[in-house]
Amino acid sequence: AGVGRIILVDYQSPELSNLNRQVLHWEDDVDNGHSKVVSAAQKLRRLNSDIEVIPKMAKIGVGEICDIVEESSVIVDCLDNFDARKLLNVHCIKERIPFVHAAVEGFMGQMTVVIPGRTPCLECLFPRMPVRKPLIPIIGFSIERETTTSIFKIFVLLISDLQLC
Repeated sequence: AGVGRIILVDYQSPELSNLNRQVLHWEDDVDNGHSKVVSAAQKLRRLNSDIEVIPKMAKIGVGEICDIVEESSVIVDCLDNFDARKLLNVHCIKERIPFVHAAVEGFMGQMTVVIPGRTPCLECLFPRMPVRKPLIPIIGFSIERETTTSIFKIFVLLISDLQLC
């Protein structure tokens, strides 16, 4: 039981300003020039060698979204821009993939789970694109922990709808 495969997608490299909220990146990662996906994949493999970790250095865009998230059973959004979030939201609704949205800005964090056909989608919740404010990121780790809990709850919800023969 548990997560068997994780696909990590990002196109950036860790920066010193990321380290207080992105706990999978360390000072060494900033110095050696690894991408965020390679840095995170290395740590996750050390935490659990039984999971398959697939790093994809890519930017979420209209043309690439299907290839990037193909065969995903749940998509977790930890993006830093709303345009890409909207693309993921539309893709998840279309493909009927549960979508966990988590975001931190300033001293506020938010998280929601979108289950296509059962819950409001991200655009329903945020019809207007929010104005981005300067970062004071200290809540990131709590959001990550809550995301794990929410993924578990999604599976319980989905399994509870199954009818056994």
